[in-house]
Amino acid sequence: MRKVLYGMVGLLAFWVVACGPPPAKLQLTLYYPYGEDGKTTFSQIQGFRIKVSGASLTDGSVSADFDSASGSAASVLSKIECSKEKDTAEQLDLQIQGLDGAGQIVALGRQTILNPCGIKRELSVFVGPVESFSALTKFEEGSTVPEQMLQERAGHQIRQLSDGRLLIVGGMTFDAQGGVGDVSNRIEIFDPETGKITDGIPMSEPRAFHSVTVLRETILIAGGLKLEGSQLVSAKSVDIFEITSEGLTKKGSFEMLEPRALHTTVITPTMNHFLVFGGLNYLPDGTVQMSQKWEIFDSKGSSIGTGDVPAEQQRAWHSANLLGDGRPFFAGGMRLDAQGNFEALASTLSLQYTSDDASVTLLPLPNSLKEARAAHTATRLLDGQIVVIGGMVPEAKSFLRPKSIVGSIQMFTALGEDNSQYSGTLKQPRTFHSAHLLEDGRLLVYGGATGPNSLADRTEIYTPNGLILDPEPLLVTQRKDRFLHAGTVLLNGALVILGGATLDPGGAAPFVALSRGEIFLPRPKP
Repeated sequence: MRKVLYGMVGLLAFWVVACGPPPAKLQLTLYYPYGEDGKTTFSQIQGFRIKVSGASLTDGSVSADFDSASGSAASVLSKIECSKEKDTAEQLDLQIQGLDGAGQIVALGRQTILNPCGIKRELSVFVGPVESFSALTKFEEGSTVPEQMLQERAGHQIRQLSDGRLLIVGGMTFDAQGGVGDVSNRIEIFDPETGKITDGIPMSEPRAFHSVTVLRETILIAGGLKLEGSQLVSAKSVDIFEITSEGLTKKGSFEMLEPRALHTTVITPTMNHFLVFGGLNYLPDGTVQMSQKWEIFDSKGSSIGTGDVPAEQQRAWHSANLLGDGRPFFAGGMRLDAQGNFEALASTLSLQYTSDDASVTLLPLPNSLKEARAAHTATRLLDGQIVVIGGMVPEAKSFLRPKSIVGSIQMFTALGEDNSQYSGTLKQPRTFHSAHLLEDGRLLVYGGATGPNSLADRTEIYTPNGLILDPEPLLVTQRKDRFLHAGTVLLNGALVILGGATLDPGGAAPFVALSRGEIFLPRPKP
């Protein structure tokens, strides 16, 4: 454990002029990656530069140099004052750049501070190497220590709340054969301002491969897989949570018309309702069915409408995005064939809503995927284009076992049309991976499985160039090779990856679930 004088730049006291007296005091403690990684990062830094921007600034931006030895930065924020009442949505973006002897940025610390006016804040700011992954750490009692979730989990979900905190929801572990082991009903909360993970309110039942959807202050957690004894079954329940000034509160639970897992939930065009679509229904007798209905709910759990999905459009473990006009864009996935075996899909689908969101018409699209795939990613770029990456063709009887891995990349326009000008291929074919849009528009592809017993060992970062992606991605080594993980880009632009599974180093079982995570600090925007 590295003590604070080794992993810290001292205690920097900044003063923000608030709307009225007394002024708010903003204290920042800088800390570094744990152990030898922190030593390497700290040894490269010869000086610091701090930049501040946000709605609270009177002149638009402020920057100043300061010396790490003296920690002198008392005047850096002296020009900031609140132009609104303290309870309005102010945002302060703080960037601390670690410079080498040539003045190049080698490390970065970033913090997005919501509602800074009139509030005393004591923040810990993680300073890590730029364009590389560091083990997730926290600052606690004068030391930099590893941080991890309170339990191991894979097949979980992460969603960001309006205040910048992350919800880590559900998940599972593995049994000795590599199948689903224990399933969790726990919600944990990661606070980027402190780097700490705490326990939250539990769900009504355990779930993995569920959906978590945030609509303003409402969080809808629907379906998923759970265990009844040793039998894997799909959940029918939906939990509703709400973000309040006191924190996260549970508002209630209700049931869908049919159980489902490996489905998707999207926000309707009116931005008032939740549409639940697709999925698998694992029954207590061990048989599996496709989910056959779509359902629409309001933020209180009341049913707005439901309808049937024809057999040819039923799907699970597909991707869901919103097109430029607000309609959903479903791509690929898998379904059961006439013999009850899983098959991958290449079709794409959209929906046309009625004006009140109470009903939809299914609209099969003419532009299919060039390769059938499930368990892929589909990410919407800044210009509205949708990029479909990787995926798998599942084995006949197991959604967790790939028969083959897909390595192609396909792009669709903001209207769901195939971009025939582009044809791309991953450096490593992968499934059970994640893809993340960085704030500068680049697309980061992390982790995943490359085969039944092999994992992707590099992250690929692609730069969009008009209607194509540059063919040569930046390759970055991951801290841990993992799949079925979850991650998101924080308000400050950093990417956090948590949990997932990796190959069991002890060899007792095929896979082992993980509790730790890592953080990627992208280069600062110009």
